[in-house]
Amino acid sequence: MIISKLYGGMGNQMFQYAVARYIAHITNNEIYLDLRILQNKSTKKNYTNREFDLDLFKINAKIANESMLANIPETFSRFNKLKHKLSAKINQNIYFDNFLYVNEDFNFFDKPLKANQHDIILDDYWQQEGYFKEIEDIIRAEFTFKDIPSQKISSIEDYMKDKDSIVIQIRRTDYLTNPVNRLLFGVMDKSYFVNGLNHIKQFVKNPLILIFSDDNEWASKNLDFIKDEKIIIEDEWKGDKYQYSMYLMSRCKNFIISNSSFGWWGAWLSDYINKKVVAPKSWYKLPFYHTKVKLPSDWHQI
Repeated sequence: MIISKLYGGMGNQMFQYAVARYIAHITNNEIYLDLRILQNKSTKKNYTNREFDLDLFKINAKIANESMLANIPETFSRFNKLKHKLSAKINQNIYFDNFLYVNEDFNFFDKPLKANQHDIILDDYWQQEGYFKEIEDIIRAEFTFKDIPSQKISSIEDYMKDKDSIVIQIRRTDYLTNPVNRLLFGVMDKSYFVNGLNHIKQFVKNPLILIFSDDNEWASKNLDFIKDEKIIIEDEWKGDKYQYSMYLMSRCKNFIISNSSFGWWGAWLSDYINKKVVAPKSWYKLPFYHTKVKLPSDWHQI
């Protein structure tokens, strides 16, 4: 049995599922999702409450019940996290109710996985394609949306089919308003998008620019350098969980993404064979976090 702790928004939950799906595939196990952090809506300082978003997709997992999680902590204190790091450094395993606790510090994938391996709890962000690249076809199939796109999104999809579509994906709001996020993440400025568009326009002609932003006012003012045809995706088109944004992004051909897991998945899910992706070289402000995110080798970093 694989239990994956889910937290963060849609993109983070997708990473947390994808790594669990790989381990389950290799070890012939079932996946159970621990939703307690998402379901706990108590007020937490500098924390953005999120919803469970993976129900949008055709995933192969069950929801863990209370009895299954009775002896497994919902979250871990800073002291416990430090203890886990130290245990990882000396290759000492940690167990909860006979479940092996695994996060990225434990170098779990350095050892070959075996069929019917003991039960595992996964607790991290896992923002690397390498964790699940081996079963890419399965991941792509299961990250198919159940929902039928809205009429507006379908009309944009039809309109852009024969065009060289370029996504510009912008993440700003909670990177600026949340003190923790402001410390961890930088925001991409106008020059980043100028340079990204100049790079991709070496490979495409007469592009159609689609702008996906959590701050359309900023996008309208700062992307005024774009002289090509463009569509700003309005909030009312995006879906209650932004699923239509993710769907439409995945149908595009080229991408300039912010340091956002939502943008990462929108670009990754596109199956356009000649796609170009521009992504930030520095995902985090703090250098010691940079190893947490590894971008696909064919993406252009600036």
